[in-house]
Formats: sequence, structure tokens, C-alpha cells
Amino acid sequence: SVEIEDDEGNIHVLNEKPSEPGTYETAFDFHAIMGNTYTLNINLEEAIGGHTFYTATETAPFINEVDSIQLVLREDWGSQGFIEVQCYYQDPLDKNFYMFNIFINDILITDTLSERMVTDDEFYNGSYTNGIGVGWLNQAIGKERVDPGDVVTFQANGISEGYANFIWAVQEEVSFSTPLFSGPPANVKGNISNGAIGYFAVYPSVYSSRRY
Repeated sequence: SVEIEDDEGNIHVLNEKPSEPGTYETAFDFHAIMGNTYTLNINLEEAIGGHTFYTATETAPFINEVDSIQLVLREDWGSQGFIEVQCYYQDPLDKNFYMFNIFINDILITDTLSERMVTDDEFYNGSYTNGIGVGWLNQAIGKERVDPGDVVTFQANGISEGYANFIWAVQEEVSFSTPLFSGPPANVKGNISNGAIGYFAVYPSVYSSRRY
């Protein structure tokens, strides 16, 4: 059984997808609320790693709506130029961490953790970003190419410091290692109990789109 418990003690049961054994989904109308804390509980019929119970807790951070984005062609970057996605956003006063995704015509371009931009707000904490670069689309790469009329959508996710550190560790783990004969990679530590691999993340998402 896989369940999520909220601040008020409500239990939300996740159902296994018949077409994808091992994949569990929340109900269609369930979503997290900013500022609330959620606990994941997993009970196994058979022990894995000597354990039948795994749990993790995460609080959903706060995030403001994005005012708008702009798409700026940098013709002198690379062989065919880059399109820079610039964001206009009022950052809250508290220290925040963000994960950014880019879609072209509703197709996710940053579809692996290694491609996602994760950052804190150290250089603009509490300020208006006024067009800060939040994504770059290489026009020499097929899936990143943007043609006139295409719609680019920027997704900003307000994530916890723990999840930011987890993603940074994953990105470092899968990047090129030097020296060539450096030590073997190790599993990145997440927030799930009893040594389980992965991270239980809870975060809000906001969107802004622009037609090119």
C-alpha cells in the first residue's frame, strides 16, 4: 500500500496503474497546498533490504506567480544560435530554491534531471528578476529548435533545499568524471527512510508561455 498523509491527518491512497505495475498515482483531484506538510508511507508485502515500511516527509514551499517571459534570440551563441528564455518574477524575501522546466508546444524539453536548471535566489533574494535567464534552447539541436508560431512554456517549481541538494548531487553523479579512473559512482542519498533510493518531493508549479 502507498499512502500520503496531510497536516490534518487525512489519508490519500495511491492506486497502482494496471498498465504499469509498480507505478502508483494519486486521485485526479488531489494536490498539495503550499505551506502544508505531507508524509509518504509505503507498506510492502515482502521485505526489501530487510524492511517492509518506508516513509518520508516534505513541506510544500511557497512560490509567486510568474509575471511573464520573453524569448530572445542570441545569434552569436553556438553554430545556429540559442534562444534565451528570460523570466520576470518577484522573488519572496525568504531564501528560496527553484527548479525550471521548458516546454515547446506542450512537449517537455528538460525531460531528465541532468537537463533541469536548479538554483537558489542568492543573487536576487527579495528582488524583481527583470528578465533573468532561466533556460536556453540550442537551435542546432532538433528537439530544442523553435520555429515561428511555436509556443514556449516556462515552468517554475518552488522546491525545498533538500530536493535541490538531491538534484545537484544527481547531476554531479551523472556528469563527466575526472580523472578518468576516479572512484565508482554511489547512490545519491534521498529523504526516504531505511536507505531507499529516491526522493519524496512536494512542490508547487507556476507557468508562463510565449509564442515565438
